Formats: sequence, structure tokens, C-alpha cells
Amino acid sequence: MLVDDSSIHPYRVVENFRRVYLGVMGREPMIRYMGDEWYHVNGTSVDHRTLLAEIERLEAQAKRAGQPRRPQTSAPHTGVIKRIIKALRGA
Repeated sequence: MLVDDSSIHPYRVVENFRRVYLGVMGREPMIRYMGDEWYHVNGTSVDHRTLLAEIERLEAQAKRAGQPRRPQTSAPHTGVIKRIIKALRGA
């Protein structure tokens, strides 16, 4: 996401921030769009560009920490399940 891009719809900004904040901080943020490129984030008023910069910072932090950017869609224990089934089949 580009920091200086004001053409991004506020809904997308809010959803992107929620996703990356949840991934890094482990909890849902309190965020709402107030209008005229201003957002209310966790009790603080933040302008559009600052929020985009924060999204980029959080994404970089998640990448450095090795966290996935998106939630996993498959079960995390599929390898264990496959080994159990294999053992039960006697193979």
C-alpha cells in the first residue's frame, strides 16, 4: 500500500488496518472512519496518510517477526492427522 495514495477507499483502509493490527498485536483495534480522510483509532484521531504509514509499519513488523500476513485457511495440525491415519492403516 502506498503511503501517499489518497484514492484508497476508507473501508479498505479500515479493513487492512484491522487485519494487520490483529496479526501483530493479537487483538482487535477500535477504529472508525470519521470523514474527510480522518479516522478514530484506539481513542486517537489519525489522518489518512498517517494511518497508511502505520499499516505499512505494522506489515513490516509482522514480516520481520515471521508472522503470516493472512490467517491460515488450512488446519495447522494436518500433518499430525495424516500421521495418525497412516499409523492406523498400518502403513
